[in-house]
Amino acid sequence: MIERLTECNFKLNRPAECSETIVKEQSSAYIYRNHADDSAMDTDCSTSTGVIDAESFAEDEETEQVPVVIPLAHKIYYNDLVMKIIVGYIGNFKDRCNVELSSKRLRKLSRLCEYKPLRGSYDLLEATFQNADERLSLCLAGNKVDVPILIASKRRMINYGTLTNTQLPQTLDKISRYFDRIAGQMRRLRIGGLIHWEDVIGLLPNHQIVITSDFIKLVVEKCTKVDRLCLRNACIDHDAVQLMLADTTNFRRNLKEVCLHSIWFDDLDDCDKFTAAFLPPKLRSLHLSDCCNKMLNLMAQELTRRAQTIDFCYMSLDAKSFDQAKPPRHAFRDLIGRSNRVAIEMRANCKSDYMFHALKDITRFDKVVWLELSLDKGCISSGRYAGAFKRLQRLTNLETLRISGHGYSISSSTMADLCHSLSVLTRLKEFVLRNAAWHLKEADYALLAQTLRKLTILGLDRCQFLTNAHLLTIIQNCPDLEAIYLVKCPRLTCRCLREALDRCQRLRAITAVGFDHIDQFVYNAIVDSRRTPELRSASLSGHKRPLEPEIEDRLRQRFPVVFALGKDKYAPRDFTYRMAREGYERYFDWVGKFGVCVSCRQYVNSSDDDDVN
Repeated sequence: MIERLTECNFKLNRPAECSETIVKEQSSAYIYRNHADDSAMDTDCSTSTGVIDAESFAEDEETEQVPVVIPLAHKIYYNDLVMKIIVGYIGNFKDRCNVELSSKRLRKLSRLCEYKPLRGSYDLLEATFQNADERLSLCLAGNKVDVPILIASKRRMINYGTLTNTQLPQTLDKISRYFDRIAGQMRRLRIGGLIHWEDVIGLLPNHQIVITSDFIKLVVEKCTKVDRLCLRNACIDHDAVQLMLADTTNFRRNLKEVCLHSIWFDDLDDCDKFTAAFLPPKLRSLHLSDCCNKMLNLMAQELTRRAQTIDFCYMSLDAKSFDQAKPPRHAFRDLIGRSNRVAIEMRANCKSDYMFHALKDITRFDKVVWLELSLDKGCISSGRYAGAFKRLQRLTNLETLRISGHGYSISSSTMADLCHSLSVLTRLKEFVLRNAAWHLKEADYALLAQTLRKLTILGLDRCQFLTNAHLLTIIQNCPDLEAIYLVKCPRLTCRCLREALDRCQRLRAITAVGFDHIDQFVYNAIVDSRRTPELRSASLSGHKRPLEPEIEDRLRQRFPVVFALGKDKYAPRDFTYRMAREGYERYFDWVGKFGVCVSCRQYVNSSDDDDVN
């Protein structure tokens, strides 16, 4: 604020700019005022102490009009352009209200100027659950307010078993006043569900919010400039669907990106109406997760009926996505056909063969750029799935590949097929391999190390026989690595970690979790900006004793947030809720994200084994 004020002062001292920026009553460096105007001005701005110096207006009280030089503080206060800039950087809502109460002029300017973020973003509003009770937290660039909200578990208990379709009046009033301040700047809106770290850790219940007609009416009337909407773990009642059908505002027409995660309806027929009423005409990006086969079919049919093509489509598929499908894969196949770029997350198990059909259809399209496969125990090792990874070589535009196998899913034969496909995928930039410990030997990792090239992101999790030589070979073949995630690889040592830091000059993020011991030399390489010039984040776990005070000071100087976990330094009882929250937020931002919507970055499926040692 002081630097911005100094910059404005410097601009006001320029003669050429003074004539353009001083208020309308002022035509030059001198103005003429009478004492009646001065008293009226003091009355209007009596609460702004220190801004106006009344004694500097005139020295002779007997003179009716005298030329006076406007003080610098006087110029700034009466310059609307400068005051808009200054008031705009007051991002806290309570502080902004106090400024508006000081004078009518500031109240008017505050309503006209936009919020300019010093930290965070004022175009994203998250309405998520951050409390154990049924209160929805509205968060925007550090401003937070909690309001009671109707959830599905308490919906029938209010009116003795009957469904409640209205929100509390005080809830709507508080949300309306909140929207009035930032609706003009808001471009992204997320409603329902938990924030990232809460969903994974499971400390809070993931309440299912009820989207009622009065709530959706408030949203469509206030948030007319929103172009990205995310609904997560929400139940949409019948009246809300009818309101969407009759919607004549610009809310739906302005939407360009829609994310739907775990959406439910009171009536099954409302699903058809919701798809027809809610799918925007200018849709460019569609994200579907935890959706039934009927929802996928309706989306594909509506896009086909409109002859509409979208730029990007994300789908999270599981057994529920293929239930009662005839044939079982028409829904997502049609969605791929109506999209230019496709991201697919698929979770398979050995009890169903839907993944066998899905992989055959997925590999027919070269539009897939992001693929994540979560394989259950035994689903790939069976004879029918032999050679399944060979089909991946047809995805010539694939940029991200994440494979999560549970022990017996990945064997030496499947690894050979995978390496054969990786050697053909020349555009691959990100590769993550997780839970591949049981059947893979050193020779399999050696083949993988020779195959991976031109990567920018590498993630290896629970790779039991991965050695230092394998990792250094990958680093040598991939000089443009920007992020390395190593989780519970027992054969990797600190010497390999130090060499990786020295060789990767473009490294921006590193995660090393589950190491037996991380010595001080690794921390010296991290805090030395000459050895790691591009490093922006680091997450390490495994040091046996407290860090040296000098290392801690240098870590805090380089990184804005430092969260160090050591078994001897902190006891579990010493951890507070705030420390765990901050630490896990950074940890899950740095490690490979499994089950994450690639656009809205919300966790779709919780992980059961993301822990910090």
